[in-house]
Amino acid sequence: TLPKEPAPVPPARASAPEERTPATSPKPAAPRAISSIVVYATQEGATVRVVGAVPLVYKTLHLKNPDRAVVDLDGPWTAKAPGVPANKVVNTVRIGKKGTRIVIDLKGTPEAVNFIKKDARTLDVRVR
Repeated sequence: TLPKEPAPVPPARASAPEERTPATSPKPAAPRAISSIVVYATQEGATVRVVGAVPLVYKTLHLKNPDRAVVDLDGPWTAKAPGVPANKVVNTVRIGKKGTRIVIDLKGTPEAVNFIKKDARTLDVRVR
């Protein structure tokens, strides 16, 4: 009898190359939009309403010499300055560079400046 031949060994499989995810640099945060900035004139003064398309994260300041109310938004935002109707307290509303600051220029020293959070996306700045 003839000796048995050994069973054939299957050819070695080449291992699959490792999948690599290309390194990406972090992208800057996309600007968030201010849906609207509206100035309402009242007999007592004015209200500047700021509404974001997403929740607003901000800090507020009342600066003097010259008097102005400031809203510093967290991160980049896009916004357009509104027109200002005739009133006795608000002169202009300006948007700072990169949309991160809203400046409400006042006509003089106000009786009061109140920052009122209406909801997560709405802030009223009331000046009298």
